[in-house]
Amino acid sequence: MNQNIPNFAPISDEYIYYGYVGDYPAVVIDSSYFPFEVTAKGVGKRGASDWTLIGSFLAGRDVDLPREVALSSNYPNPFNAKTVIEYQLPEASEVTLEVYNLLGEKVATLVDGEREAGYKSVIWDASAVSSGLYFYKLTAGDYTNTRRMMLVK
Repeated sequence: MNQNIPNFAPISDEYIYYGYVGDYPAVVIDSSYFPFEVTAKGVGKRGASDWTLIGSFLAGRDVDLPREVALSSNYPNPFNAKTVIEYQLPEASEVTLEVYNLLGEKVATLVDGEREAGYKSVIWDASAVSSGLYFYKLTAGDYTNTRRMMLVK
């Protein structure tokens, strides 16, 4: 990756790259970091240097990956308008996470595609559907599980 760094910053391998998810700095949902090594320096646009960085958010850190696929209970439950659905993947998988009403009709697709291993969460905004009992179904590889949730407006 390339990162613009001010020209006055010294070449060093003692830098740390921070990444934030959310509306930083007011709301930080998650964050991670990695140390990086500066391998080259060149003059870029607007007085900044284009440095080439080598590093990874996982480098040198123990990564606690799940041991099995699992689907957790949503929270809050019952909920009003929004709820969080969490699941875990021990390895990268093709994943679908869908929401169904009592008639078995699909009302939302929350995840559809390849996902990396790890602990995942999805927020379902149900403000466009009516109150009632809903089911969410996770399919990841050979794993399939369905849970229920109650929307109360």
